[in-house]
Order: sequence, then structure tokens, then C-alpha cells
Amino acid sequence: MNKKILSVHSKSALPKLNNNVAVVNKLEDDFRLFIGKLQDAPEAAYTLLAQMLQDDESVGCDGVGVYLSSYIYELLKLNISLNSNQTDINVILTSTSARRKDLLSKALPAQQLSIIDPGNQIEYDIKSVRPEIAVMNIALQKIISFAFTNKLTLNQNSIIIASDTFINLGNGERVGKINQESVPLGDQIEKLQSQMGKEIKATTGLVVYKIQDGAIHINNACSTVRFRPLDCPMSAEERQLLTSLVEDKEYKYLKPLLLKEIVTVQDITEAYCVEGKHKNKAGGFGIQDRELFLCIENIHGDPCTVVGLPVSIINSRFIDSFITMRSVSEIISSYWPEEIERTKIVY
Repeated sequence: MNKKILSVHSKSALPKLNNNVAVVNKLEDDFRLFIGKLQDAPEAAYTLLAQMLQDDESVGCDGVGVYLSSYIYELLKLNISLNSNQTDINVILTSTSARRKDLLSKALPAQQLSIIDPGNQIEYDIKSVRPEIAVMNIALQKIISFAFTNKLTLNQNSIIIASDTFINLGNGERVGKINQESVPLGDQIEKLQSQMGKEIKATTGLVVYKIQDGAIHINNACSTVRFRPLDCPMSAEERQLLTSLVEDKEYKYLKPLLLKEIVTVQDITEAYCVEGKHKNKAGGFGIQDRELFLCIENIHGDPCTVVGLPVSIINSRFIDSFITMRSVSEIISSYWPEEIERTKIVY
């Protein structure tokens, strides 16, 4: 298998850099090792892949994975067939995340979007590399597993997208999903509330496979979110927004809070967890939940990166003119329609 993948790949097709021959040669050797371990020792394989991503970054090209992406492309080609008779425009999201599905469905016309559930996959979070490398590694795991599981036949205008998101506190601590069954609800509430008054960093790894280009693009994006302190009260405008929100069945559970003279961040985050809206979300929150957005002081960067998909990167770099994609500002307005919400976004 090693020979088959690398025999169709020519070093002459790669960018030429005079001072990095040793690194490039090592990447090729390591990729052979990666292929050899992938089936029987996947954790070891993806640990090696993470290190390859980090080495590739040191080559000095514009972006991460410039060399490695060529090898990944040849790997995926083994399991993806092309149907030359079909030219339909199609963007495929490989995700089990309802948030990513919703986000991309806001960005693209329904006829141009396909959602394929990749099923339960074991993800290997490699702690020995920086978070932005580790999260790109998981996105790569998703697209490789997806291709080898589904045996796809695609048309030349297909674009496959995979991504993953990490939430890190200011001290570098990574906050995963906080709703483990073994953890009491009170502790889950405490974990979410421990982030209030602090700034967190959301890093999303992105892999885009453009069939037409014959290329894999590997990237990451970061945005920061600053939460308000637990004892911070809602302003008169925010209380008015909360009053209008509870008329929607999604937010009806917050109605008892309006009986309080003062509603604080602590009140909202506690009710949010009791309702179960923190479940299966990195960090235990989703900024697309408008009641949780009331607990935010500001967001620097693309808020879609925090939701789980850096739409600004996809829109500016990967989507061609034949695909109609809504602008980031339009997507932001669809999530947070009120001016009092959008003023928190520094983008």
C-alpha cells in the first residue's frame, strides 16, 4: 500500500525550497510509517501524523500541510471514485455535529449541500503538539476515516469539508464536553460557570478536499470569547431581549427568571445546564444559543469559528464562483438578529 500511494506522487510536483530537503525527505519517510500503522495501530499513526503536521509547518510555505496534503490527497484517491457524467455542484459536510450542519445550511443553498453522518469515530487528541496542530489532526482523522468508510463516488465539482473545535482557557487548559454521565449535574454547572469572567480561545481545524483542484487544504482559525462575571446583571435592554426570547419555545424554560428582580449571568448559566443545553458542546456552551450569548462580553474574530466552522476562510479561499454562499455578516445576522447582540462581535 505504501508503494502504491507514493508511486503516483512525484516530488517534482511539490514546491521547491532549497533549505528544507531534509524535512521534506523525512515527511515522505514518516508518511510511509503512517500508512503502515493506520489500520492496526491508529493512535500511533495519528500521533505520527500530528508530528508530521508540525514538521510541515516548519518548512516555511504559506500555510500548514503544504507538503503533507499532497500525500493525503493520494491516500484519499484510493477510496474516492469520480463520476465524469455528473457535474452537479455539491458541498459535503462530514459531521455528526448539529451545530456545524445548521451553520453550513445557513451559508449554502439546500440543493448545493449534502450532510453525511460519518458515524461514531474514535478521535485521537494528541497532546504532544500545539492545540492548533492537534485540532487540524482531528479534522484530518475525520476526512480519512470518512473516505475509507464510505467508498464514495463523487463528481468533479464536489467539495468535502471536515472540522473540529477546541476550547482553551487562558492558561492553556483545554475544556472538552462537560456532560459526562459519571459527573453530577452540579459539577457540570460549576465547570461551565468557572469560565465566566474569563477569556477563552476557540480553535477550529479545517480540512477541505476540492475534487476539481485535486488538492487537500489544511488550515485552522482562532477566535476569542470573553465571558461576563457570574454576578453581572442583565441590563434593561438585555432583559427586554430575554422577555422576547421566552416567547419562543426553545427559550420558554427561562420564563421563571423574569420573576426575579435582577437576572444575572449565574442565573442564566445554571438554567442553561439544568435544561441540558450544555450537553455535547465543547466547553459546555454554544454561542449560537441566544440566552448564552447574553453572558458574553465580546468576541474577537469570526464567531462562526466558535460555533465550529470558520465560514470566513471557507468563503474567501475555497468556495468558487459557481457556488452561492452567504456572507459572514448575513450568517451573523441570522444567528444574532438584534443590534445589542451584534455589537459584541469585533470582527
